Amino acid sequence: MNLPRGKGLFVRSWHVTTQVVTGSPRSFVDAYRAAGFQWAAPVTLGGTVVKLRQREYWQAMRDNGVKCYGTWVLPEPGPDTLDRARRFVADMHSLGADGVINDPELAYKERPDDAQALHEVLRSECRSAGLTLGFTSYSVPDFHPSFPWEAFRDSDFALAQTYDRDNRFDPRYFQRAIDGYEERGFRNVFPCFGLNDHARRTTKSVPNLRKHLSLIPASQAVCGWGPPTIPSAQWRVLSAWRNSGIAGNSGSGAGLIGGAILALLIGNALLKG
Repeated sequence: MNLPRGKGLFVRSWHVTTQVVTGSPRSFVDAYRAAGFQWAAPVTLGGTVVKLRQREYWQAMRDNGVKCYGTWVLPEPGPDTLDRARRFVADMHSLGADGVINDPELAYKERPDDAQALHEVLRSECRSAGLTLGFTSYSVPDFHPSFPWEAFRDSDFALAQTYDRDNRFDPRYFQRAIDGYEERGFRNVFPCFGLNDHARRTTKSVPNLRKHLSLIPASQAVCGWGPPTIPSAQWRVLSAWRNSGIAGNSGSGAGLIGGAILALLIGNALLKG
């Protein structure tokens, strides 16, 4: 099973950070890898909006060892949803994706039959194409009892959206989310980190982002959501951070420093062009 491993990001723009000018596939991949990201979840379908399917970027990621999982954010039930699901998987397969990620939320609450139909099509199409099927949705299942969690439970992996957008910094938050997914039958459940701050209506401050990341438990994989273009200060924090559960990452101060130095060296080289 082709599961994600390491630190990943829901990529919403190829201009992923303000720290480095990213105007080409090579500069995007160099910046992404320099920040320690090992896999990517490009948001290639938002509702019905198609984006981030430039083949040269996907080729650059594959050439540089970045696993890719095309992501469908906020699908909605409708007369053509299942056909769109089939096209989505086919398109991701043609781009050379390792898998896809399904992100259903509000539109599927109290609609278990529609949820089951969507999942079954995605599951069947992924099996035929040899792709891994991922799932992501709300953080703590107990907070959303009307969502049909059971319909999606045989996904190959799941990402709990533990973004803590309100900066509560509850040390139990991440494990409660993971436990909630596993209690509903999900396997290979991984946490997420989030850059958005609802109260400030912008990204988390540097101190708050550091505190948020420090609470994430050790995990094989982790994925983050933030603005399409991440400010340089927050990008540096992400570059320095390593989750201790990921193979090859000690979580020690040395690991943080090493990651930061690598990011700065490659970033400077890109800026000098």
